[in-house]
Amino acid sequence: MNAADSLLEIEGLTKDFRGLRAVDGHNLRMSPGEILGVIGPNGAGKTTLFNLITGLIRPTRGRILFHGQSIVRLRPDAITRLGIARTFQNIRLFNAMTVLDNVRVGCQLHAPRDPASVLVSWPAFLRRERSLTDASMELLKFFGLERSHDKPAGSLPYGSQRRLEIARALATGPRLLLLDEPTVGMNPRESQDLLALIREVRERHHLSIMLVAHDLRLVMGLCHRIQVLTNGRMIAEGTPAAIRNHPQVIEAYLGRAHGDA
Repeated sequence: MNAADSLLEIEGLTKDFRGLRAVDGHNLRMSPGEILGVIGPNGAGKTTLFNLITGLIRPTRGRILFHGQSIVRLRPDAITRLGIARTFQNIRLFNAMTVLDNVRVGCQLHAPRDPASVLVSWPAFLRRERSLTDASMELLKFFGLERSHDKPAGSLPYGSQRRLEIARALATGPRLLLLDEPTVGMNPRESQDLLALIREVRERHHLSIMLVAHDLRLVMGLCHRIQVLTNGRMIAEGTPAAIRNHPQVIEAYLGRAHGDA
């Protein structure tokens, strides 16, 4: 892949925490439309990588380019406006707000924020608010949440909260969606349903997706390419078939006993 074709380009990305190297010289080129999986044992640096890309923490060194633009020193909200959205391993919804308002928050990211312009163009503002509500309801319908639109987000069942968090991320209009353990805590049926939904999300919204997960069936069945991290370093990269049979992956992630089976 040429650098010019990259959606996301990472070079030498490193993050130290008081002597602990959480991410060590990570490199990545991700193309538009790709679904990339990032796997590895607990503490491998997967979520830290997401936090670096989305600006929650800054790297010790290294480059992160999104569509050729450096995003290393941008605030998280600015990175979201450029087109990178994410979910979290531990769900982070506005629990007291309604399901609809959680999604409207995402839709409002690109709306004008100047109070004076709102007052001057009051009819246009009302039309825009109706449009945001309609767009939010369409997302809720897609995720099967429209009947719960007026309920507090925190009252939803766990699996529904997971879907709502993805819907809110999509409401920001991303070109790259980062999903951090999207099926954690779900039963097998819920996980399979979400797998199908993620595929449809990518096709309908023309997205690239980066996925962190421990659910190997999800990763192997969904991703075009997989990176394997351990102790902050990438030890393997390739197609699901190549990763499944990689000796270092079997030993470091799947376990030696799995490889001997």
